[in-house]
Amino acid sequence: MAKQEYEKYIDSDNYVYVSFTTERGQVVRFVVKLRCRIGKEWFEVIRYDGGHGIPHKDILLPDGTAERKVWYKYLNNNQALDFALDEVEEQHDFFRWRYERWLRTRNRR
Repeated sequence: MAKQEYEKYIDSDNYVYVSFTTERGQVVRFVVKLRCRIGKEWFEVIRYDGGHGIPHKDILLPDGTAERKVWYKYLNNNQALDFALDEVEEQHDFFRWRYERWLRTRNRR
């Protein structure tokens, strides 16, 4: 098995953490996380992985819990990893904007 792990910075306040393990050219485990610096603190905003035996996306709340899971039953891990990387690249601004709104709502309580 071969494991790869890296961080790709979108800009100084946003980056994608990627980790995956392959066996004979097939992804057997993966995780993709969008991390955003808001103020002085880093937050994990979105996480994709193949846990629970099915690729999925966790939409995370400021307390770290999943607000919702989106299941990708029709994708294998190779496809899900590619999908996650593409979606984070295309949607990171929206994911960050939504998370910042949740943070403001939490801080008003």
